Amino acid sequence: RAQGIRHIIRKMKLFILATCLLAYAAGDVSHLPLELLEQHHEHGYGYDYPKPEIPFVIAPTTEPPPPPPPTYLPPKPVPTYLPPPPATTTTTTTTTTTTPAPTPAPTPAPTPAPTYLPPPPPPPPTTTTTTTTTTTPAPTPVPTYLPPPPPPPQPEPGYHYDVPAQEFTY
Repeated sequence: RAQGIRHIIRKMKLFILATCLLAYAAGDVSHLPLELLEQHHEHGYGYDYPKPEIPFVIAPTTEPPPPPPPTYLPPKPVPTYLPPPPATTTTTTTTTTTTPAPTPAPTPAPTPAPTYLPPPPPPPPTTTTTTTTTTTPAPTPVPTYLPPPPPPPQPEPGYHYDVPAQEFTY
């Protein structure tokens, strides 16, 4: 059984070594000429290229749409006039009637002469007494110092595992 595990480990080592060599070969660019690798550094601008000196104009390839055809509008309405109204004749008759003279308005009743009452007697004098009571606040208690509570118990450093339910035998 132990020989099978060793055989698997050897194969794993070979696989890891082959993967590393493949990655090294894929990443090795030493066979490329350096001029191709450093060609984009010649202008000195990186990716920030200067504006082109030739004006860049895009010629329109399409023409604007033709103007729409005129739409038919009905003629404006012409006002129609009504015939003048027929002439009417008016006759006025006047009748005069006499009205009797108006009756005079009744005279108002005479207002009575005002009568005055004597002033009311003065109110009796009132005496007010005010009593003020002052109280002093209770003295503030003297602060007392309480010691800090003891720290909670800490577990021992290291890992703590529960006892296995079944005894492990190797």
